[in-house]
Amino acid sequence: MSRTVIYTINKEEYRKAMKILDKLDYTWRDSDPCDAEWEPICGVDRLIYLYLYDDNKTITFTTIKPEKKEYDNIMPLEKFIELHPLHPSSFTKADLEDGMVVQTNGGDYYMYFKKFERFIKEDGYLRLNSYNDDLTNKYDYDDPEFNIKAVFVVNNLCTLDLFKEGMNDRLEKIWERPEKVRMTIKEIEEKLGIENLEIVEE
Repeated sequence: MSRTVIYTINKEEYRKAMKILDKLDYTWRDSDPCDAEWEPICGVDRLIYLYLYDDNKTITFTTIKPEKKEYDNIMPLEKFIELHPLHPSSFTKADLEDGMVVQTNGGDYYMYFKKFERFIKEDGYLRLNSYNDDLTNKYDYDDPEFNIKAVFVVNNLCTLDLFKEGMNDRLEKIWERPEKVRMTIKEIEEKLGIENLEIVEE
């Protein structure tokens, strides 16, 4: 039975860990969830150790540092996230689900409705069939304003104010298009520490 321990250093990290473990289908094992509102001891945040049992995907917790020899891995939350990435490196039209929100290069937010095959906002919409599989706009060659650069899920929807600037704390980003890096040959030479670089085809 594989056992991993991850530790969180404050309540913000703990909440983040709980969200990740929930998405990975972990549940609590013979104990109640740790209270995320714990008070620091003498002004110092406590370490919370989360014990993950991979055989049945359950969790227990303690504030006592575990013995390394008794567990397969003991790691900080950041390391666990690196080993268990939740966000896809690529995103296509097939990955879209009802209620997801997309942001275009122009900065506008739209909600996706599968039934209508449209991205809709308060005063406009975009047609799904206007997009390639990689969510670039088919007709946006010269000005990529309508290319989709990010996709979000909605954590709390009360009004469509979430489309307004400053209200996006309700959105959780699940994918973002990697930015292209443009470099001259001279910049590449400086980056690699070589001179007289020649680019050749394979």
